[in-house]
Amino acid sequence: YDAANQYNRVVFFPDFGNMGVAGGEDFYFDDLVNKGTVSVDVLEQLSFSVFPNPARQWINIRYELPVSAKVSFSLLDLSGKEVKRLEQGQLAAGVQQARLQPGQLAAGTYLLLIELDGRRVKYQKIMLH
Repeated sequence: YDAANQYNRVVFFPDFGNMGVAGGEDFYFDDLVNKGTVSVDVLEQLSFSVFPNPARQWINIRYELPVSAKVSFSLLDLSGKEVKRLEQGQLAAGVQQARLQPGQLAAGTYLLLIELDGRRVKYQKIMLH
């Protein structure tokens, strides 16, 4: 027990002997509660949208951070080369917005990549005209 008189660990010492499959017995464990997260990649829960698409002078980005993170955007050509970068810095969880100016980039198809804490998380196809 912990200070709140709750079990803080569960330990099983099974010794079924002749029981179980051979004996036709079933064993059930009930009321087991996990108060923590087993496995969820929080950064993968990011959602973002880009408008207008196709774009000309500005790319507007609206995104929702599930947790506080250092945010940056990269505009990549289809060969994967970074042609434009926008650093947002450390931002709080919640809805955020950014604007990226493509500048003198040629018309065509690009990928807008969002990075959180230096990790590439998601991308979206962007058309420039």
